[in-house]
Amino acid sequence: DKAPFGIIGLETAFSICKKELVDTEVLSMEELIEKMTVNPANIIGIEVPSLREGAIADVTIIDPEEVWIYEKKEIVSKSTNSPFIGQEFKGRVKTVLVNGKIVMEEGVIL
Repeated sequence: DKAPFGIIGLETAFSICKKELVDTEVLSMEELIEKMTVNPANIIGIEVPSLREGAIADVTIIDPEEVWIYEKKEIVSKSTNSPFIGQEFKGRVKTVLVNGKIVMEEGVIL
């Protein structure tokens, strides 16, 4: 009854999904990317992300091979309630661009 409500997940979403779905061969990397990009765009009725010339640069750059440990001191969220603290992951979001502007790089919100 006294535990904090909910957990944070955005900072680890890609890495957890890669570990649990791609590394265990439930999904391919391409299928995971589609489920995290194309499918949500279709559900909420926005343009599907694209790398074509002239498209809005909403891009997430990942390093699928980077090994890292999720540490409480690196959490960007105001909450630090996560069952994944201390876990090792392989695959990490490196940079996020929204409307062509870098909004996150190396875990730092700009």
